[in-house]
Amino acid sequence: MNRSYPNKTLSFSLFFLSISSIFLYYMLPNLFLGIPHSESFYLTAIYSVGYTFANALLYNFLDKKHPWGARTLFRFLLSLIGIILVNTFITYALHFSYLVLYKGGSAEDIFNLNRFNLLCIWGITIIALFYHGFDYLKSLKHRVERKLSQQKIIAHSADARYQSLKNQLDPHFLFNSLNVLSSLVEENPSQAQNFIHLLSKTYRYILEQKDKDLISVGDELSFAETYCQLLKMRFEESISLSFELEEGLKNHLIAPLSLQLLLENAIKHNYASVQSPLHIKIYSESDNFLVVENNFQPRKTNASKTGIGLQNIIQRYAILTDKPVQIERNTQHFKVKIPILTLKNKIMDKNFETKDQARRKAERKAAALTDFYGNLISYALIIPTLFLINWLTLPKYWWAVWPAIGWGLGLAIHAVKTLYITSNWEEKQVQKFLKEDEKLHPKH
Repeated sequence: MNRSYPNKTLSFSLFFLSISSIFLYYMLPNLFLGIPHSESFYLTAIYSVGYTFANALLYNFLDKKHPWGARTLFRFLLSLIGIILVNTFITYALHFSYLVLYKGGSAEDIFNLNRFNLLCIWGITIIALFYHGFDYLKSLKHRVERKLSQQKIIAHSADARYQSLKNQLDPHFLFNSLNVLSSLVEENPSQAQNFIHLLSKTYRYILEQKDKDLISVGDELSFAETYCQLLKMRFEESISLSFELEEGLKNHLIAPLSLQLLLENAIKHNYASVQSPLHIKIYSESDNFLVVENNFQPRKTNASKTGIGLQNIIQRYAILTDKPVQIERNTQHFKVKIPILTLKNKIMDKNFETKDQARRKAERKAAALTDFYGNLISYALIIPTLFLINWLTLPKYWWAVWPAIGWGLGLAIHAVKTLYITSNWEEKQVQKFLKEDEKLHPKH
């Protein structure tokens, strides 16, 4: 980061030296009447270098200690006050060096030029402010691009993590199913063929849903019912399963294979027998959660074999939505509540609508910035011109001061309003633009 300061200061110096030289070349001969052309040329060079050196030091200090972005309004006011003070001091210091030290005049000669001093300070201040404003726009653009890049990396990382979690489902399901099939072959060979048929049907479903982030509740329930047939073939009367869901929820969305993993979790961590059957109930709780509940009959298992099923669901939902998976446990029951998400087409419509609104808002804010800097440039060009016309036509009455003050106050109000709004809006703009580029499924 520090390496950029010399380059930025050099760019500022070259810009400032070029513009101030043109301004002073026409200004100084009118300020010091009767000076030879060659002396006017050297004087312009000395004044330009003096102003450039002082303003470059100020710019470098502000860029290091108070960069744009942290406190935009504070930086703007600090720049404005600093530029006025520095250029006022340099103006009188240069006049003193030329009129008193070089020409041998008195200090009164400096203050006899107050009208011209004001114009000189005003013009140099406008040149400096113009570059500071340009620098702010560049800084804003770089911050937006940097944050966009950072968020893309985060999004890609989250997407890779989510894909990894989804890939865990296949070996997890296959491993448990083969265990069940192995037990079934030993206990009831006649049912093994039916089990293989249902297993192939179930695995086909898993392959079809492998690349999906979300699936309808209805499809997941149909799959869960097929999977329950596999469980019934294995455990017979040792388990009972029931489904109690509202018909209207079947078009809503959940993460694929959530129910199958929760059913596995219930079977794995609870004992089931004909005398003490395991009762598993799947039902909805309002429109917010799908609940898998079982009577709590914990079996003794190896503490190190915690499994991935429940954690897989929790981690996938943490990526998909801000709504957490809820787990409730007491001595009688064990419940897992997974969030029911809205319809994908409604989610996408809402998402596109949000993007549209964000884009329009961003365009309005960008237009406000453009309008402000256009106003500032106009002020920098017109006001000095008015002062020059005033000096050439009616030097005894400085009428140009009034439009300069009136327009200047309006410009200051415009600056505060625009930059203050922009400072609050900047982060929101970044986040809105990120939605245009994100590849990860949006949170619901």
